[in-house]
Amino acid sequence: MEFNQSFFQQKLKSGIEFFNKNQLNKAIECFKFLQNEKSTQTIAFLYLGIIEIKKNNNENAKKYFFKILEIDKNHEFANLNLGLLSFQVKDIKRAIDYFNKTLNINRKNLLAKYHLGLIEIINKEYEKAKKKFEEILLKEPKNLNALNNLGICHSKQINFKKAINIFKDCLNINNNHKQAILNLANCFFQIKDFENSIINYNKVLEIEKNHTIAKIGLSKCYFALHNYEKAFYFFEARKKHN
Repeated sequence: MEFNQSFFQQKLKSGIEFFNKNQLNKAIECFKFLQNEKSTQTIAFLYLGIIEIKKNNNENAKKYFFKILEIDKNHEFANLNLGLLSFQVKDIKRAIDYFNKTLNINRKNLLAKYHLGLIEIINKEYEKAKKKFEEILLKEPKNLNALNNLGICHSKQINFKKAINIFKDCLNINNNHKQAILNLANCFFQIKDFENSIINYNKVLEIEKNHTIAKIGLSKCYFALHNYEKAFYFFEARKKHN
């Protein structure tokens, strides 16, 4: 039986609608059919790969993305997803390669740029990482992940006052951003502002009552303030939930 292009486009539209509604089995059925048609092959492979990621079948996902690269080695999202999968398993060298390929295809791909920034933090290349996050923030001023990691870069460079201002900016966007609150508490501790550090560690515990790092932070603060009873209390409290 022969099908015309409008049939394949309608099938593709249906597959995407099923995917967006999280009706994955129906989506798979559509994309499996479309993978045999040249005009829809790469997009079918892309969605099938993403579905495999959703199902935690990452090795199967990679097979679909590799199939795309056999057809088009400059496919932006096949390279991006292979980079994300490599980053997830800490295959940093391969992740860098795929993210750079993604950016060579599209300099505006912020997800690839963001993950390269994370890798640069891991590699202690803080100036390079800062540049990546600043470029993202020019496009997306309220990107909390980029903003928070920019603050982390400054804190790693012992520029705590700058970091504190950045983490406060995060909280102006979302006052319950747990990681920004924790980072803020850590910075206050580093400049020996123990009272503000305590306030922010307690805010973390309001969000997540058994947060181990916040309890350790409180223990250190109270120890620095010579309040050994509370220092011991929070030190013991974190052990109960380890």
